[in-house]
Amino acid sequence: MEKYRKLIESIRLYSMIALGFAMAISGNLIVCLSIAIILGFVDQIFIKPKLMPKRK
Repeated sequence: MEKYRKLIESIRLYSMIALGFAMAISGNLIVCLSIAIILGFVDQIFIKPKLMPKRK
C-alpha cells in the first residue's frame, strides 16, 4: 500500500475538488454534503489505516 501512497493522495484531492464543483453546479447542498460525509467515513475507516506506517 505504501507504493500507492501518492496515487491515493491525488485521488483524494481530485475527488474533493470534483465534489466542490458538483456542489457549486447543482446547488443541492444536502445531497453533496451527505456524499462528502460518506466519503469521509470511508476514507477514515478503510483507507487511512492502510496508509499508516507499520509499527515494529
